[in-house]
Amino acid sequence: MEYSANFFSSFWGGLIGLAQYGRAGVLMALLATLAACGGSDAVITQNDLAEPASDGVAPTLEMVSIKMSKSGPKPNGTAKLGQDVQIDIFASEAIMAPIVRINGVEVDEISGSVREWSAKRKMTEFDLDGEVTFSISFEDVSGEVGVDVTSTTDGSAVQYCIEGCPENAGSLAGDWYLDGDGAVGVGPVAGDTSWWASTAADRPCWYDDIHRFGEDGSFLNVLGDETWVEEWQSGVPDACGTPVAPHDGSSVGSYVYDEGKSTLTIQGKGSHIALAKAVNGAELASPALAPEAITYDVLTLDGDSMTLSVDIGGGYWTFKLKRAPASPVAGKWKLDGDGAVGVGPVAGDTSWWASTAADRPCWYDDVYEFGSDGSYSNIHGDKTWVEEWQSGIPDECATPVAPHDGNNDAVYSYDEEASTLTVLGKGAYVALPKAVNGAELTSPADAPDSITYDVLTLDGDSMTLSVDIDGGSWTFKLKRVSNSPLKGNWKLDGDGAVGVGPVAGDTSWWASTEVDRPCWYDDIMHFGDDGTFLNALGGKTWVEEWQSGVPDACGTPVAPHDGSSTGSYMYDGDAGKLTISGVGSHIALPKAVNGAELTSPAEAPEAITYDVLTLDGDSMTLSVDIDGGAWTFRVIKD
Repeated sequence: MEYSANFFSSFWGGLIGLAQYGRAGVLMALLATLAACGGSDAVITQNDLAEPASDGVAPTLEMVSIKMSKSGPKPNGTAKLGQDVQIDIFASEAIMAPIVRINGVEVDEISGSVREWSAKRKMTEFDLDGEVTFSISFEDVSGEVGVDVTSTTDGSAVQYCIEGCPENAGSLAGDWYLDGDGAVGVGPVAGDTSWWASTAADRPCWYDDIHRFGEDGSFLNVLGDETWVEEWQSGVPDACGTPVAPHDGSSVGSYVYDEGKSTLTIQGKGSHIALAKAVNGAELASPALAPEAITYDVLTLDGDSMTLSVDIGGGYWTFKLKRAPASPVAGKWKLDGDGAVGVGPVAGDTSWWASTAADRPCWYDDVYEFGSDGSYSNIHGDKTWVEEWQSGIPDECATPVAPHDGNNDAVYSYDEEASTLTVLGKGAYVALPKAVNGAELTSPADAPDSITYDVLTLDGDSMTLSVDIDGGSWTFKLKRVSNSPLKGNWKLDGDGAVGVGPVAGDTSWWASTEVDRPCWYDDIMHFGDDGTFLNALGGKTWVEEWQSGVPDACGTPVAPHDGSSTGSYMYDGDAGKLTISGVGSHIALPKAVNGAELTSPAEAPEAITYDVLTLDGDSMTLSVDIDGGAWTFRVIKD
């Protein structure tokens, strides 16, 4: 059997789609097909054909993105030791498996086919902190070599920090200020301030303005009593003066940062960066002309420094900003045990009355959240301590009453030099709603727009505040609850994750097997960063006869061990103890409680304390002593 050159030319073209098998695979496919063409007795008499020639068109990569592989690609992602960094590419045509180097190390784990490929590499102790670099070498199936690629097409990037990067890496969240002399200027092109530039000493009321970017995408101009007011706003010569609406920060806007386009859009009438009059394509001549949004070009964004510009039509304003360090009070706080709230003749003295945690549990689980972006929230859940002046009935645990119900937009300001902490927002408060500056409220309608507390102590995760009322002072002791190493979702860690034996850590009497109980191994134990705990069991979990009355099997969760209520947790690292509070809340096995095994769901205790045998990053081993033995649980962070 003989074949013409034209046949081979067209046949090779049809096999290009088999590129994912490599050239050897293509050749084998060709030979097998040729052998079949003329029947089982066909003979190839012309077997010295050359490889197909280069098609003369170099391939390109239309999409290149980098990410930490546990999350979607996004600008300025982060990775730490042991986490995977992934490169995703999409080519203009079919290519052979590319050669990818991440931080100079060739990647072994390559997957994909034809035009779409991914490369993944685990970060090691030999990688240096900083932005992860990469290079991609590639060629099409005809052998045409593309130009090596070393940058992404979507602006995505990954910062590597061996111990984990700061939480605000790649985020605008926080308070931003003008950054020294020349922070505001105008010139013929972006970044050029040759026509005019600002001086900090001349306009101090402008340089203390705050541009607050919230983690939730909110934006706020915090201007204080005075800012720089120009004649087009006030009708009088430029000077420090009372902010003029709508550029007075009285409303909360929002922002969108587009890394790929290097733009920052501030939305909300009157919301702006630095200079109210500088908008897209113009300079305002009246406050009434304020647009609904302004889009700034992001010239640089490097950690805590940012440079923006806006084209006004015939020139550009440029703004240089710096991010303020995170506040030492940022985080989530709760009342710190018995006596956490008290009142006396002077600050710090609680001799007249002091609280007891057991008497008011709905109060002690309240959370006071100070955001790293300057936001503030009262988080109550369904119930908090409500007093008669709020509800008209005797003091009790009850539904929070507005405006002290946490459903308000609030911010805070910590003044380290003055040792004061101010929460701003009608109904925002710390610990006790009625205690305000100089008085005790007698009606919710009397809630002030702000309360300023004296900071008596602030030592790491402990803080003591006070507020003077008429004739005395309330004092509040708080502890931070947002830095627990347990934060996140945990699951059972493979075969033997649950077991029982004579002592903690010994599972010689019995140990679990994942394949036998998959409905158990997909259960999630959620530790919230606000101290909450939740068993998320899905539609089914492992249900035992003492719960359901039928033999052990996968089944619908049985109350109170069904995850229908939110509990709380307290981890004492020094003592190696983890306490889960809330009837029905548990780690792994509902029946294993302190000193016993349950025989009825009705016996579920208010709390269970587990011994923490090991806690190493994303792995943890716990145990609980029962009567005559100990259950041990090995879990991993999901």
